Amino acid sequence: MLGVIAALVIASMTACGDAGGSSAGDSASYLTLLGTDTLVAEWMEFGENRVEASALLRGSQTTWSEYLLETDDAGMVTRWEARTWQGGAPND
Repeated sequence: MLGVIAALVIASMTACGDAGGSSAGDSASYLTLLGTDTLVAEWMEFGENRVEASALLRGSQTTWSEYLLETDDAGMVTRWEARTWQGGAPND
């Protein structure tokens, strides 16, 4: 079953990889298998002085996390946010 989930995540990451007309080098996605029962899918977008990321962790529990990092022109962190939901994606 984990193989099917991994294939679906890879397909969706590939399909969404160029959504929004991003230029090369400003976004990334990762798929990580940890052992035989844990899957992590991460998406990141890099902007000027800003990084946004989302991560889906499927193991004994499912969690969805969103991150935001902002820096000033010198590279010092000016804002950091991290939110995590148990059981999957938030209901917006």
